[in-house]
Amino acid sequence: MRKLTLISLFLIILCSLFSIGCVNNGDLPERIVKFGVITDIQGDTTNLEFFTNEFNKVEINAILVLGDLNDMNKEIKETDQKEIYSVLKIINENFNKSIYVIPGNHESKDDYRNAIIQVANETFVPIHLHDLSRDGIWSHMGINLVDVPGYHLEEYTNQNGFIIENLENKIVVSERLAPIVNLLVAHGPPLGKNPGSIDALISGVNAGNEQLNFLIKRKNINFGVFGHIHEAGMKAVNREDEFVPENEWSKSLFLNPGPATEWKMNSGEFSKGSAAILEIDINNKLARYEIINVE
Repeated sequence: MRKLTLISLFLIILCSLFSIGCVNNGDLPERIVKFGVITDIQGDTTNLEFFTNEFNKVEINAILVLGDLNDMNKEIKETDQKEIYSVLKIINENFNKSIYVIPGNHESKDDYRNAIIQVANETFVPIHLHDLSRDGIWSHMGINLVDVPGYHLEEYTNQNGFIIENLENKIVVSERLAPIVNLLVAHGPPLGKNPGSIDALISGVNAGNEQLNFLIKRKNINFGVFGHIHEAGMKAVNREDEFVPENEWSKSLFLNPGPATEWKMNSGEFSKGSAAILEIDINNKLARYEIINVE
């Protein structure tokens, strides 16, 4: 009896000292990673400051920035790099943990990468930015970030921008990943099946990238974050392309947080700007989300 008591006491002390989350009934300890997700900022630094403040309030672990940092000013091209720089500088100064960034279809390669270098050279605070377009697949707290920068349609992409020509190399690289949780991080969404999906235009036509569907199926990816189709945002679907309500744990979840700037949504609602909080339960392989709106 004394032996059992000492063992129990030892386990309690061990759990307390190392915070390993000991539980009963053979359950795994809770391991939840919380991301802030923001996309299609398009130079709107006012809304951006609002969202970074909201992310700090809920103590997220990292921010995922899904591209279209600038407004792609076709008439005054020199403003593009300035907008990208301003956006990255604000995020880096307002958030002191990891920030993972990919380009969308608005950024040219030169403007995007020069802006990142400019922030690194001019900032007076530590650099938290990670350029996923250059650094390949990252792992954050046990979650593989399978990034797909750029866009698949050249006619909507900045000249000298980031074009998705094929995903075969990404699939080959991802084959080497450890069998933990993979999170697909892309600017544009996969191809949906219905007018309520996260890639549906106002007309109801699905405009996503079928190559992403292939990647999701090949790697059995159950979680992803996407932007680009503004009006289809502020919601998530599962692998069957069925709507997933906010704050509901799901075995698969593909999220479009909506644009960070003003836009009219498919629901008819006029959004002043939105972003999202994504939580992933690593051990139970579940995810849920919550939309943050500019009031």
